[in-house]
Amino acid sequence: MQNSEVVLYNLSKQASKESYPLDRLYRNLYNKDFYIKAYENVVRGKGSNGQQIDYKQISEEKIEAMIALLKNESYQPLNRNMKVNTKKQPYQWDTEKEWQDRLIQEICRMMLDAIYEPTFSAFSHSFREKRNCQTALVQVHQTCKGVKWFIQGEVKDFYTSMDYHILIHILRKKIKDERFIRLMWKFLKAGYLEEWRFNLTYSNTPVGGRLSPILANIYLNELDQYVTNKVLEENREWNMSQPHSHNSKQHKSLHYVRYGAHFLIGIQGSKKDCQQIQSMLGDYLWENLQLEMKEARNTIVHSSKNTAFLGYEITIKPTMTHNVPNHKSGEVQLRISKRTIERFILDRKMVKDIQAKQWDMLHRTKLLYLKDVEIIQLYNAELRGLYQYYCIAENVSQKMGQLKHVMEYSCLKTLANKYKSTVKKIRTKYRQGKYWGVKIDTGAEEKLILFYNEGFKKRKMNHKRNIDRKPTLKYAKVQSHHVNG
Repeated sequence: MQNSEVVLYNLSKQASKESYPLDRLYRNLYNKDFYIKAYENVVRGKGSNGQQIDYKQISEEKIEAMIALLKNESYQPLNRNMKVNTKKQPYQWDTEKEWQDRLIQEICRMMLDAIYEPTFSAFSHSFREKRNCQTALVQVHQTCKGVKWFIQGEVKDFYTSMDYHILIHILRKKIKDERFIRLMWKFLKAGYLEEWRFNLTYSNTPVGGRLSPILANIYLNELDQYVTNKVLEENREWNMSQPHSHNSKQHKSLHYVRYGAHFLIGIQGSKKDCQQIQSMLGDYLWENLQLEMKEARNTIVHSSKNTAFLGYEITIKPTMTHNVPNHKSGEVQLRISKRTIERFILDRKMVKDIQAKQWDMLHRTKLLYLKDVEIIQLYNAELRGLYQYYCIAENVSQKMGQLKHVMEYSCLKTLANKYKSTVKKIRTKYRQGKYWGVKIDTGAEEKLILFYNEGFKKRKMNHKRNIDRKPTLKYAKVQSHHVNG
């Protein structure tokens, strides 16, 4: 039995050769070591926090049973439209069948990742190791210096509009193993892509089948390759390199960054150039991928204006050369918008009227059943989560400071409402020197949980850093204390 890591390494190495026939992938599903590796990946992906993995659920008998089903191709994935009962427990699944599906999906995902990851565009940042929303934004900051226009684009309803026949056709370009292709069809027909939900606002990780992210990237890699190859071929005077600071009026450049269905193109050229490229993209998406551009997000914006991308506002701040604005040497600025902060507040119903000059802060009814320490920890987690995502914004200190003021008062008001008291009395009750918080007994010692007081300093951009992702925050999660065959 070959080591799965060795198989994947060799598969990745060979898959980059166009002439290499990927016609024996399916038999890797007979390799028991793949099931052990898949189990480790799935369990760790569920937030094990470094706990020791329990291998009891992955017995040799269960692996052999799965392999037997796959060998005669009688394996059928669980239909995702079926209602699955029972309460989920950590590292366990509702049924033996769902547990089986996750492992087989993960093995397929590992193989697809080994094959396609080396060929993915450097301008693609979604659902890839050490890449996320912030690495996409850092790339915008690094490469779009001096551009004159931005094309802000989003594929309409991408996650529910992928054409499965086109996806299978794309897979067949590289993969010549029809048994593997038939297995992909089974997952697609069972709804493992349809049930996928992706929330750009809160997480870099989609909810749904484990195959969904890699299949989405394989699909949209066609768009990436079109932009970076075909668009430039038809506009030979253009280049993808960073524009230099010179005065040539003939110099043109294009800078493309994509995260999921959202993309941004920086253009050093005319508005007519932007319209031409925008039209080319629209035609390509429909004619080749059966996708449409979302009209509301399909806009051309001058770089001196604010352009929305991945929750940030992007603009070019021109530098002054002899008192004359020089857009070619202008710096890219990433900022938190006023709307982002207001939406965050409104979503949590922390103010009565966002349009009022003087905000009337509100308590959060849904939190009243929590312990005091849990209420404080939730507010802290929300502040930290938002700060981690916007820490590279120019105005992060200002905007997060404003938000903290609202959230602190709302937290105090929530505690006051819980005890039928007042904000002043609660602040006095929990005051700890300059700050305030709650003491808890952990058994060994008394621990002090303060309301957030760590500040919001702007962090230096570093594309080599494994940047934090903005977490999904839910009340329920608040805690109290190859080879080619």
